[in-house]
Amino acid sequence: MELTRCRICGEVYFGKHPTHCPFCGAHGMYLVKLSVWKDENLGFELTETEKANLETTRELEYENTRFYRAASNSAKTDKMKGYFKYLAKIENEHYNVAIKLLKGQKDSSIFEPSEEKGSDLKNLEFSKIKEEHASKLYETFIPNSKNERLKVFFKALSEVEADHIELDNQEIKNIN
Repeated sequence: MELTRCRICGEVYFGKHPTHCPFCGAHGMYLVKLSVWKDENLGFELTETEKANLETTRELEYENTRFYRAASNSAKTDKMKGYFKYLAKIENEHYNVAIKLLKGQKDSSIFEPSEEKGSDLKNLEFSKIKEEHASKLYETFIPNSKNERLKVFFKALSEVEADHIELDNQEIKNIN
């Protein structure tokens, strides 16, 4: 058992080295021993393109967090409530990192759910569309980033969103 810290979100985890960050969902390769961790989200200037990409990320993760909170609130089973709550937590962590990179302020309305799409199946199908969009979008941000830190950040987010697509596919099969 050891303390590890995520290079993407900066959160600390105690236990066996997980396959994914329990806070932001980043793959295990982004987790490092606490003793060697350094905050990579500070101390660099952003180009106008990088700022615009981070603003887009902030907005997308903000909306996704609110959607998943609403989907969790309206879910028909405890399993689906937990599933959407998990996705809301992950998306909220992505939002927090984008805010930190932009040196901005958090919007307190992120805690208010948005409008869900209806049934659990419809929410899963909409989730899959949202995650496919996010994963592809973050892939396009990688080559447009001059800063290596942002390339790593967008790569990690794209991977996490791709993981969510797989989870959505599994849950859609379970419902059908």
